[in-house]
Amino acid sequence: MLSALFATGLPVWVLEDARIVDALGERQAEQVVIEEGRFAHIGAPDPRWAEAERVDGSSLTLVPGLVDAHVHLSMTPGGAFMSEDEARSLWPHHLAAYVASGVTTVLDTGILEEDAERLVELASQGPAPTLRFLGPLVSPDGGYLNAVLPAFEPTRTADELTAQLEAFDHLDPVGVKVTMEDGMLRPIWPLHQQPVLDALREQHRPLFVHAIETHEYELALTIAPAAFVHPPDRVYPSLVERLADIPVVTTLAVFDTMLVPAQPERLSDELVRLVVPAVELENSASADLTKRSNTVVLSHVMPRLPGFMHGMVATMMVKEGPIRKRLQQVQDVVVTLHEGGVELVAGSDSGNWPVFLHEWHGPTTIRELELLQEAGIPRADVITIGTLNGARLVGLEAEIGTIEVGKRADFIGVEGDPLSDVGILRKARWVVRDGDRRTPEAWMSAVR
Repeated sequence: MLSALFATGLPVWVLEDARIVDALGERQAEQVVIEEGRFAHIGAPDPRWAEAERVDGSSLTLVPGLVDAHVHLSMTPGGAFMSEDEARSLWPHHLAAYVASGVTTVLDTGILEEDAERLVELASQGPAPTLRFLGPLVSPDGGYLNAVLPAFEPTRTADELTAQLEAFDHLDPVGVKVTMEDGMLRPIWPLHQQPVLDALREQHRPLFVHAIETHEYELALTIAPAAFVHPPDRVYPSLVERLADIPVVTTLAVFDTMLVPAQPERLSDELVRLVVPAVELENSASADLTKRSNTVVLSHVMPRLPGFMHGMVATMMVKEGPIRKRLQQVQDVVVTLHEGGVELVAGSDSGNWPVFLHEWHGPTTIRELELLQEAGIPRADVITIGTLNGARLVGLEAEIGTIEVGKRADFIGVEGDPLSDVGILRKARWVVRDGDRRTPEAWMSAVR
C-alpha cells in the first residue's frame, strides 16, 4: 500500500456529542477519541482520555473520508493547452484539493510508472489522500488508449504483457487496467487479440476493465474481470445477473462536466473556487478553449470528419439538451444496476483526458455523489457507495470506509444532514486526514 501522511503531529483529541452517518447506519456518539491517527474509542465518556483536548461536535455529522475509485492524478484538466511543466506544477495543488474536498483515498486507474513515483514523492511532502494505483494500462496497438495518449505503450503480445506487469509491480497496484473500447461513436479502434486476452486471464492480478458498450462488456466477461471502471451504455437482465459479483464504478461526472460551459454559475461554487487552480478556472470559462477542446476530441473520435465541419460539430457538442439526455441514460443504467444488486463504487474520472477542461480534481468527486442522489439512489446508499464500497474495491476496508474503533481517522465533519442532501459535503467545517483536523482552507494553504 502506498500512503503518505502530511501532518504537524498526531495529537490525542476527543470529539464530543457528534452524530455519525456511515455504511453501518446513523448513530450518536458521546465521545469519539482520535489517538495516533486512529479511532481509539467511540461511545460513552472514558476517563482514560480525561486530559485530552475536547472539541464540541454537537452540531456536526461525521462521514467517513470519501473514496474516489476512478481518478487520473497525472492528468491536469486543460493540460493539453499548457506547457508540460505548468501542468505538472499543479499536481501538489490537486492532491491537496482532494483532501480539502473530503476525499481521503483515491484510485488512479491509468498512469505511467514514472508519474506514479513522482506523485508518491509529492504526497510525502504536502497534503494528499492515500494513493492507490492500477497498472500497467493494457491497450492494443493503435487502440484506445494508445491512439489517444501514445505515451502509454501498447501491449501487442503475451511477452510484452508480462514485462509490463513486472515493471509496475513495485508500486503495489490494486490491479491491472485493461481497455476494451473500439470507439466512442462508432468502431474505429482495434480490440485485444486472443493471445493477449488468454495471457490476461491466466495471470493472477485482478483485472479492472474499461468498457462502455455491451459487446465490450461481453468480451470483458470472458477474462473474469474484478471490476468495471465505467458503467455500460445500456443493460438487460442477463447482463445484470452476470455482474452480481463484479463492482462497477459509476463515472457519471464524465457526462455532467460537459454541462459546465452551459452552466457557468458552477465556476462560482464556493468549494470549486477554493480548490481548483486559478488557471484551470480561467481555462474553464474560455469559450475559445472549450471549442478547441471539442475540436481535438472530434479529431480522435471522428477521424474521417472533414476539417471544415469540426467547428460546427464542436459547437453542437456543448448543447445542453443532448448532454442531459445522455447523462440521464447512464443514470438510469446505474439505478438499474443498483436495484439489481450490483455493487456500485463512486468514481469521478477526474483528470480524465487532459484535453478536457472541467474534470477538476476534488469537487468532481462530490458532484459524482450528487449525481447518484439525483438519479434516485437512496442517500444512505450513496454514502456507502462513496465510502465503504470504494474501500473494499481498493482493499482497504479494514482501514477505512466506516467510523469504527481501530480504523484510520479519515473523516469529514459537516454541519447539516447528508441523509437529506449529500451535497452538504461541499460545506465541510473540517476534514480529518489520519487524525489531522483542518478546515478545507487550511488544507489548501498547506500546499507547498
